[in-house]
Formats: sequence, C-alpha cells, structure tokens
Amino acid sequence: MSEDSSDSSDSSYSSDAVLHYDEYQDYKDLTPLPLPEQIPGFFEIKYTDDYKQLFGYFFALYTKQEYSQRALNLCNKVISKFCLHYSAWQYKQRILEHIDFDVKEVQREVETLIKSDTKIYQAWTFYEWLIDRQKEPLDPMPLLENVFRQEPKNFHAWSFVIWYAKRWNNPEPLYQLALYHIDLDARNNSAWSARMTLSEMLNKDPAAEFEDAVKSIREIPRNESVRNYLLGLCEKYPEFVPKLVEIANELKEKDPTNPASYRLLLHKATLDKNQEMINELCDNLIKYDGIRANYYNLLKAGTIQYM
Repeated sequence: MSEDSSDSSDSSYSSDAVLHYDEYQDYKDLTPLPLPEQIPGFFEIKYTDDYKQLFGYFFALYTKQEYSQRALNLCNKVISKFCLHYSAWQYKQRILEHIDFDVKEVQREVETLIKSDTKIYQAWTFYEWLIDRQKEPLDPMPLLENVFRQEPKNFHAWSFVIWYAKRWNNPEPLYQLALYHIDLDARNNSAWSARMTLSEMLNKDPAAEFEDAVKSIREIPRNESVRNYLLGLCEKYPEFVPKLVEIANELKEKDPTNPASYRLLLHKATLDKNQEMINELCDNLIKYDGIRANYYNLLKAGTIQYM
C-alpha cells in the first residue's frame, strides 16, 4: 500500500452527495440501477430524484465490484450523506484493499466523521481496519481525547481503546487514560471496564487494584461502576471475597438502604449456595433497588443465578 496518491483530494468526503454534471463524465459508461421496488403500504418512502441518481450509480458500481478511484469517490459521497450506510463502508474497504491511497488522508477523513458523530459504529470498525493494516501504529490519542471530551463513556471509543492496546501491545498509556477518566468521574463504567482488561494485560497487582476500588467505593458508596469492578475482581481472585464481605458490611452499617452493600453480599451468598441468605438479600434489594425488582424475584425463584 502506498501513502501517496495521484489525487488525494478526490477521495475526500463531499458535503454534497448529489452527482454534478462534470461528474457524469466519470460514470457515463454506467447504466444506473433502479432502486428495489417497495411493497405498497402506508409507509412507502418517496425517494427524491437526486437520491435515485446517487444510488443508481452506486449500486451499478457495487454490483460490478469495481475497485477504482471513481468507485471510491462515490462511496465517499454516499457516506457523506448517509453515514450509516453499511454497504458503502464495506465497499470502500474493499476498494482500498485493491488500490493505492494516502493513508493519512483517509485517517483524517474518518476521524473528522467520528468527531462529528461519535456513535457511528461503521466508522469505528473502518478505523480499526485502517490502523490494523499499518506496519507502524497510527496515533489515536488526539481522536480519543476529542471523543471523550464530548462523551466520556462512549462505548465505541472504549472498545477501540481495548482493541488498540491488544493490537499494538501497548496498554500502558491507555491504562493511564482509563485512570484519568475514572479520576474525572468515578462513575464512568466504561473506563472501569477498560481498566479491568488493561490492568490484566499489564499484570498489575490485583491486590492494589482491589484496594484502590475499595477506596473509591468508600468515597461514593452507591457507585455501581466500582461495585461491578470489585465483583469482577472477586470472580477472578476468590481470595478477595472475605475482604469484599467486610467492605459490604461496612457500607451497610453506614447506610442500610444502600443497594451496593447487598449486591456485594449477594456474591458471597451465591458462592455459598445459601438460598436463605439469597432470599433475604433479594428482599432488601427489592425494597431499596425497586427498579430491578423483577430480576431479584427471578433470583429468589432460582430461575436465574447471580453469577
């Protein structure tokens, strides 16, 4: 793959998805395909002529699976107007597997799109593909910092963090990123989840991780994110369970209405297969965490297990 292109500007996203007269010359050998007929009904979609034109040419090329600059240009036009269009992203990826392109330019394009809408999973998937193909890692930190300023718990971004750490075997800066966002907001469940994976990759001392989480839940006793982190550590390291019970009782003594204390104790009762204790804890959880009452009733009935 080359990082040079004869005309990298041709591959950039257009703000106008409609084909213009001068662009017809690039597609004059094609016969636009008609859009699939809709089943008549109340919700029939009235496509504009511009829409029919754009997708007529797009599907003409897509059907041929032509891998060319003009096909790439058309994919970018579709994505600029309909950024969730899966076929356009898929086709674009296939095209780039067959032609030379400017990696930095394509990186800028997809990062710009992600910054404008952080939840486009197709763009994140494409971004992973682009980075995965490189011999040296592209720096994702400016993008991640931008996304997390907008949405610190963004699922796609934190999933990418874990993927990137595994792909390039460089988890330390991303672990520090997770710690930073936990420090900003201890309820950031996505950051805690990433921390779990990254700490394992780095062989961090699980006892130190546990103690840090204990410190956090003492500061914010009803924090579900750190509660789940503690439970996750105890599942991996059963030797922490006695300490977990101690912390749970401490939380319950300070605030008998705190659901977190009962959820932590429920872990121990489940390990012990103590149904009587499970029922008692669930009764308290139904009282203090009513939004999940159905879940706790299923636990009492034995229909599901807590772990």
